Amino acid sequence: MARVIKLLLYYFASQLCATSLALAGYAGWHYIKSGTLLVEWGLPFSLSLAANIASIAFMVWILLRNKYLIIDKEAINPGKPTNILLYSAIGITAMIWLNFISDIMDLPDWFKSTFSMMQEDIVGIITMSIIAPIFEEMLFRGAIEGHLLNKWKNPRHAIFVSALLFGIVHLNPAQMLFAFLFGLILGDIYFRTRSLTAVIILHFINNTISVIIMFLFPEYDKLTDLLGFNTMACLSLISFIAFIFLMKIFMNRFSNKAITD
Repeated sequence: MARVIKLLLYYFASQLCATSLALAGYAGWHYIKSGTLLVEWGLPFSLSLAANIASIAFMVWILLRNKYLIIDKEAINPGKPTNILLYSAIGITAMIWLNFISDIMDLPDWFKSTFSMMQEDIVGIITMSIIAPIFEEMLFRGAIEGHLLNKWKNPRHAIFVSALLFGIVHLNPAQMLFAFLFGLILGDIYFRTRSLTAVIILHFINNTISVIIMFLFPEYDKLTDLLGFNTMACLSLISFIAFIFLMKIFMNRFSNKAITD
């Protein structure tokens, strides 16, 4: 676990440093421009987003430079086109019933205003749809789960811990449960395929559909509010059954990587 803790410390430290440097630069620019100190210590959204992207770039450099993550042919190869379709279908069906569970829990959304601003900014949209899925899968599945799979005998433990950490680092109650459960699915798929591209595809589909829904229906906070409870419940049941069926197909296709005690 020492490496996992180190990676998480790198992750939070890079975000803190990037935000602090951006804030210091913004405060200096504000003083030079107006001759007064900042009264309210906060970053403009665009600068905050830039700091976040900078911290992600630094973390990717750390992962690759220190060989915490090895990008080989197996990691890049998503498999046959039929596999890509299968990953996509799994991601879409999982997203529906996972969202319903999150809606029922009705946990507080601490970053609601941030997501609203991100969906109105092209860089924010790219960050949510593309940058975040790539980086988060590199860190949590590639570097963390990959390391734990090599260290621990039972892959279930590695999948569970990486998913749990994935949920926690979102630091938003409204996202934590969804991220944890989705992380379990991503973790199992990564364990069986060892393909980063496969889990990035799933993550990309989830985030992109979420962005599209937020963009088209900004007045609704939840899918349940948009579709109605009964409709969402029926869709969730159907999607869960479809998800189980698709996962059985997936497990049979990658039966050589079955999880054993």
